[in-house]
Amino acid sequence: MNITRRLHACAQRSVRAVQARLSERPVLRAAAQAAGACLAGLIVSRAALFDRPLPLALALVAAPGFGPAAVGAFLGAAVGYLLFWGFSAALELIAGGFLILAGACIFHGLLPRDRRWFVPACACALYALPGGVCLLGGRVHAFEIAFFLAKLAMLGAAAAAFAAAPEKSGRARRALLLSLLAGCGRIALPGGVTLGTILAAGAVFVLSAEPSGLFCAAACGLILDISCPQETSFCAMLVFAALVCRTAKPQKKLLRAALFLACCLSCTLFTGGKDAAMLSGAALGTLLALPLDARQFSQAQPLDAPETGSTGEKLERISDVLSYITRILDRSGTCSCEPQSAAVFDRAAERVCRSCGKYGVCWNECAHDTYLALSGASTRILRRGCAVREDLPAFFLERCCHVGAFLAAVNEALDERLCQLQYQARLTESRAILADHYRFLARALRELGAPEGAEAVQPSNFTPELGFRARGVRANSVSGDHGCSFTCGEWYYVLLCDGMGTGPDAANESRTAAKLLRSMIESGFDALGALQMLNGVYLLRQDGGFSTVDLLQVSLVTGEGFLHKWGAPPSYLLQEGEVIKIGTASPPPGLGAGEAHQAECVKLSLQREQTLVLVSDGAAGEETEQYLARCREQPVRELAAGILGSIEETQTDDQTAVALRLHPSAAWKKHITSKARILSKPHI
Repeated sequence: MNITRRLHACAQRSVRAVQARLSERPVLRAAAQAAGACLAGLIVSRAALFDRPLPLALALVAAPGFGPAAVGAFLGAAVGYLLFWGFSAALELIAGGFLILAGACIFHGLLPRDRRWFVPACACALYALPGGVCLLGGRVHAFEIAFFLAKLAMLGAAAAAFAAAPEKSGRARRALLLSLLAGCGRIALPGGVTLGTILAAGAVFVLSAEPSGLFCAAACGLILDISCPQETSFCAMLVFAALVCRTAKPQKKLLRAALFLACCLSCTLFTGGKDAAMLSGAALGTLLALPLDARQFSQAQPLDAPETGSTGEKLERISDVLSYITRILDRSGTCSCEPQSAAVFDRAAERVCRSCGKYGVCWNECAHDTYLALSGASTRILRRGCAVREDLPAFFLERCCHVGAFLAAVNEALDERLCQLQYQARLTESRAILADHYRFLARALRELGAPEGAEAVQPSNFTPELGFRARGVRANSVSGDHGCSFTCGEWYYVLLCDGMGTGPDAANESRTAAKLLRSMIESGFDALGALQMLNGVYLLRQDGGFSTVDLLQVSLVTGEGFLHKWGAPPSYLLQEGEVIKIGTASPPPGLGAGEAHQAECVKLSLQREQTLVLVSDGAAGEETEQYLARCREQPVRELAAGILGSIEETQTDDQTAVALRLHPSAAWKKHITSKARILSKPHI
């Protein structure tokens, strides 16, 4: 059963992934809804009573309102009625469905769909028009009138049940399943076995040991007895089999399946039936239902209880909501980077020129000349940020009676436009930061809610050896740099932050950044997500405080890893007798959002006992490079201390040096190759 649960969980994740993809593309989502409604309408159109078609498929047209689902349901119902019942019997139903669809289209958005009775009443009234015409066109008998009223009642009841979304309402879901069963009951497979018998027997067998099994057996049996009556009552057979299995409660599923089939056989023999197709369908449905688990359908979501889910499912739903919000924020429009000159001049003309006697001459008779004059001056005005008299052509100055007031109005409108653009740019940046935060939170929640796999924990093949040495500026005991190291799973992290400036303020800034990054990584965020969150915090805070970041993550299983650098000076990799400089100088986090403002990521390997050296701004320079070239084979602690010893004491910034070297185990040394791969890569 563990395999069954895993397959069920995998199927649920796949369905949610498809739903997430469809939510991103409205066209595909609408096409999927139309296709599903079309298939449902095709199947439900086979439902019958007294070998006459029922208008249950038209309820699928009326319930969702006008849209792709309603159109798809109508097309499927029309094809099904024509295919299964012929043109003469299908004409009334197709006409009624067309009137229902046309009414939903004409009055779309005007119908009070919040009232439960309105949609069923409209569907019955519209279907009664062609139905009444067909009824009066033939011989009017009491049976025909009663059957017509019964069809109206069934149409209204089905439309009322389907009006609620099936994915949100248990009543709508059960009504839809029973309607599909009524249609499948008359779909014959090779050998005379009906599809409805297979589905009903499988559903009853799965729930036979549950309290809802008797209800399911009675409902499925009545539907099959009404839609396709046989010598043996489906309802009696399924209820008897479910009652016996519920009473006996066999522990083994195979024993319960044998008891279920034996009850079906005995019920058929007792009633004198000789329908082998019914028994074949029950046996086939039972065999197909053997891998299914009733707890996946009954206990997780009882028939009369609201939908609930496990903690993992709730976290995944919250993650989907956050992802959807992220997509909405990403689709938000961005503002123009430059003020629009036409808007500036129009604003000035409204303020000054409206009251001028030459308004008709400048802006009506000579509008083209005025437009060319202002357009030629707009480039100089926008470049300078203000308008002066020399920007306007001579003929415009001779004609204009209020040059000073016009220039003042232009400058005022330009200032307002620039402030508006600055506000819009800040709003766009804040929206991007918020979208990033939601995106990383959604990813963390999704990973937290994912079921834990049964994979064995990989043993560590490397042991880290870390050397660290820090010194404040001018022998100050307080350093503005802060470093730490920690392990999370197979990953070993080394973090070095350099706060802006020196002294207690810089120390507090670097300590806060390091603590935040470590907390997020240990909580499940990937390194890139944690760095982007830190960047967003700096941007939203707007207090001018920053800290550079050197973040190394290396796998203790493979010895490979990634070095994330943001605003920090170059690092050094000591290997095979040479010193390799890693990274380039860049601005620190907190100066902007978007793809242009991200951490630099470098992949590296420490498998063969290479040494990685991280330094802060105060320890970067030619002295450090020269020292590493001379003393690269020293132990890491002596190497970190030697770097600070080689720096002149007149340095005006705090100095910190961190050296890391991985020592492989004896077993790993035998199997180490240059083609070793990282077991689990981070999100980069």
